[in-house]
Amino acid sequence: MILLVNRDEHNAHDVTIGLTSLPRLGEWPSVTSSQMLHSDDIYRTNTADEPDGVTLQPLSAALDEGRMTVSLPPVTWASVRFTA
Repeated sequence: MILLVNRDEHNAHDVTIGLTSLPRLGEWPSVTSSQMLHSDDIYRTNTADEPDGVTLQPLSAALDEGRMTVSLPPVTWASVRFTA
């Protein structure tokens, strides 16, 4: 699993990571799940009145020849799981 964070409050960032040298993934890994915790309002929080104010959302993780690319919106926490 890879955990990613975009702390930039104003800009999305594209992230590319080479995966072929990571142990146990093999030469051509595949994504088993990818998700992010994000809201367009960076100050939004979960409260007792609104417990689902910020929820997990799908994250698109593209794989190409052993490289993963994701685009992280401003203020986002994300996780991507791979086959072992």
